[in-house]
Amino acid sequence: MPKSDPAREALLTALEASGVHIPLWDGILIDETVVIAAGATILPGCILRGNTVIGAGSVIGPGSVLTDAVIGKDCTVKNTYITESTLEDDVSIGPFSQVRPGCHIAAGCKIGDFVEVKNFNGREKFRTTIGDHAFLGCNTNLVAPVTIGAGAYTAAGATVTRDVPEDAMLIARAEQVVKPGLARHFRREKK
Repeated sequence: MPKSDPAREALLTALEASGVHIPLWDGILIDETVVIAAGATILPGCILRGNTVIGAGSVIGPGSVLTDAVIGKDCTVKNTYITESTLEDDVSIGPFSQVRPGCHIAAGCKIGDFVEVKNFNGREKFRTTIGDHAFLGCNTNLVAPVTIGAGAYTAAGATVTRDVPEDAMLIARAEQVVKPGLARHFRREKK
């Protein structure tokens, strides 16, 4: 049986008394520096660290890890890592997504599963801007800096390297090439 942690229990009890909904305490770790508004819900397995702030009506978890994150009102964060970034009101993200440091997600955005949002290319930081009501097809890669205009669409599998104008549709795929017998050659080389 796990040991009792009186400080953790006191913190979770105080949060519940302030109006934060915590239906099950399993696996929840919250730093004393975290601020959670009344009406927010924290689900099992969440780790909330540093100067994280969570707005009213937001649902965090299960299994989310937030470090120095600012989460607006009425957001839904499902099994996602968010570090040193801001989600404005009514953002939905996850499951299995990651928001790396320095990102700012505008109000009303919906970010699906297995998405990574980051602010750099490994050497320099660049901004990518996605306009209102834009839609990114699955497996779209945005190579910053680019702007996706308001109402623009990208096709599934697109790699975007230049700006997409408002209300435009971007299709960016390399032509499929089939090389008969080449797989057999690679298998022989492995042996």
